Amino acid sequence: VPGQFILQSLVIGTSVLVVAFITLLQNPLLGSPSWLPLLAAAWAGAFVVTMLLQSTLPLPDIQRFRRLYPDSALAIENERLEATQAALFGVFAAHALLLAFSLKLKMSAALHKPDKLSRQPGAAGEGGYPGAADPYSSYKASAAPSSDFFGGVVRGSVLSSVGRALHLEGAAGLAMKRLAREGLGWVPTVGNVCTLLAFGACVYLNMYMTGGAPEAILLLAPLLLMLSQDPLLLRQLGERQRYLPPVLAISCYLTITSAVQVR
Repeated sequence: VPGQFILQSLVIGTSVLVVAFITLLQNPLLGSPSWLPLLAAAWAGAFVVTMLLQSTLPLPDIQRFRRLYPDSALAIENERLEATQAALFGVFAAHALLLAFSLKLKMSAALHKPDKLSRQPGAAGEGGYPGAADPYSSYKASAAPSSDFFGGVVRGSVLSSVGRALHLEGAAGLAMKRLAREGLGWVPTVGNVCTLLAFGACVYLNMYMTGGAPEAILLLAPLLLMLSQDPLLLRQLGERQRYLPPVLAISCYLTITSAVQVR
């Protein structure tokens, strides 16, 4: 965004937040689970502030940037605003994609990590330790702040009463149990949100740059393969349904574009 120092500073700041989030997620330090939700919330808030400022800040002087905008003399202000908005959407789409991919890797790592508690003698429950049948049993047994959902935003005592209602079966349930013990029970849900944000932003960019070319959805739909089963948004998305979101997105997009072209 040439000539707009405030927007440039916000883009750099949000990029630093994304790097810090990914670093702490993959290499956790003492207390880092409590910082991760704050970093994610700061990134989301900065995105909203950036888009609001983009629509209110004056555009840079055309004469100073005629080299970057060679046909600006013929362009209208709305076109320049849309170009700036598309550039910002591209940046934040890349951010959301990085966050979604990192959270997906964290889920996979939790699923394949050996469960030390299951090896303890005298362990009870399905997973080999007391309360393993309940993915939120760690919230009942521990008063540590890191065991609260989303870094303490939702208290563990609240979730313990509805833990069985949110119970996931199979591999997703096992991953949730292990992530919850680390205070990262929110990872699947936030990963799905980031994936949907990245997909939506990419669809918008396709509409802006190509006018909504139908073949682009074939490249964008595989992003939805990063969606995973979580206890809040996509409870029914099991391993057998993992290809349903991309197929559904392609079908809906092609149907809508065909209807628009026919009209």
